[in-house]
Amino acid sequence: MKLENLSDYALLKKISHGSEAAFEVLYHRYFKILFSTSDYYLNDEGEAKETVQALFASIWANPESFKTDSEHSLHSFLSASIRNSCFSSYKKMKREILVDDENIVPSEDKYSALSIEDACSMIRKSLSKSEANIVILHIFGELNFKEIAECTMISENSASSSYTRAIGKLRKDNAFMSYLNDSVVAKDVM
Repeated sequence: MKLENLSDYALLKKISHGSEAAFEVLYHRYFKILFSTSDYYLNDEGEAKETVQALFASIWANPESFKTDSEHSLHSFLSASIRNSCFSSYKKMKREILVDDENIVPSEDKYSALSIEDACSMIRKSLSKSEANIVILHIFGELNFKEIAECTMISENSASSSYTRAIGKLRKDNAFMSYLNDSVVAKDVM
């Protein structure tokens, strides 16, 4: 029987015995759909390809952890794994943007020496964890509410409502709001 005709379970069994040919068949079977999913979430072909390759590297390294009872469950498992990897990559990329030393923002108020990292810290102290994450992702990460919803696994309306509620809380600190207005294009904060 040709390897292409084997089930995912049979391929994984062969991979666990070191079959590179079986691995190649599984790779070609799922690469396009996983790459498309990854590229959709990350909007970066290079990062998408790396994310998919990392998933396949983990299959090669530990195929037993991917064994399933049916083909549909492996497909579902791989799709969920790639989405989770994308969200992790996306959050990591946004975190790197937020703490980049080049993002020091000038301002003339009492927060003049603050970097975006310091501003994020102040936001986290003033709001709940989920509200702070939404505000930070929207203002500093420049994500829209749909992107925030995908990243945080909540609905777009919940992201928008939480943001509005959080901004209402932050508006009580006029100096902080002045800092935001002077340092970041936050047109929808006011």
